[in-house]
Amino acid sequence: AAASGVCAVQLQGEVTRVKARRQAKILELVRTRVIETQEELAAALAAEGIPVTQATISRDIKEL
Repeated sequence: AAASGVCAVQLQGEVTRVKARRQAKILELVRTRVIETQEELAAALAAEGIPVTQATISRDIKEL
């Protein structure tokens, strides 16, 4: 049981790092490009190697 708890903590840490990287990239993109829609933002993120859904972008924008 303890080992699975450690794995869960490690996975959560990875999710947090991925999210932080994605949100930092979102901020960079909107500061340096003309991005008018979430669809354009999703395309720009994908071009940077960060595939993402519109729903995830929407949540990220709310958090940012």
